[in-house]
Amino acid sequence: MDSGDGVLNFQVDVGTITQQNDELRVRYRRRLVGRALEIVQRQHPKLVIPSGSMEWADDGVVCGEDVPIPFAIKERITSPEGRLLFSDTLDPAKTRRFQERMKLQLGYASDYADSLACWAVARKCEDKDVVWPPSLSGPRRGPEYGRHFVPSCKLTPP
Repeated sequence: MDSGDGVLNFQVDVGTITQQNDELRVRYRRRLVGRALEIVQRQHPKLVIPSGSMEWADDGVVCGEDVPIPFAIKERITSPEGRLLFSDTLDPAKTRRFQERMKLQLGYASDYADSLACWAVARKCEDKDVVWPPSLSGPRRGPEYGRHFVPSCKLTPP
C-alpha cells in the first residue's frame, strides 16, 4: 500500500494475521524514508533514525460493520543494519478502550492499513483472492460498504 511518498507504504503478510476473540492481530512494517521518516522522527525527537530504517508495528483491529477500530500493541524501530533503536509495548486492552472512547474511527478506505487487514481476512473467509484496493460499487462509507470488510469466519490458529 503506497501513497507515493512512503507515508502509507506499509507491508503486511496477510498469512500471518491471527485472531483473538473479535480482534485481528496484524504485524505491519515500512521502510522509513522521505515523509514517513520525517513523521516518525517528529514522534521521537530524541532518537536519531537513519533513512532506510524499518518501523514495525503490532496492532490489533476490530472489523466493525461501520468502521475498523485499530489499536497499538507494540512498536519497534530498527536501523538499516537491523539494530534495535526503539521498542515500546502497550497494554492492548487499554489502547483498544482508548480508541473506542475517542471514536477516531475514519471508516474503511484503501489507504488505511487496518482496512487492508479486515479486507484480507474477509476475502479469506469467502475463499476469494485478496485484490487491493477493493473495487466495490456504491458509496465508500457506512454499513453497506463496511460489511464487505467484516470477516464471516474465525481464523484457525497457525
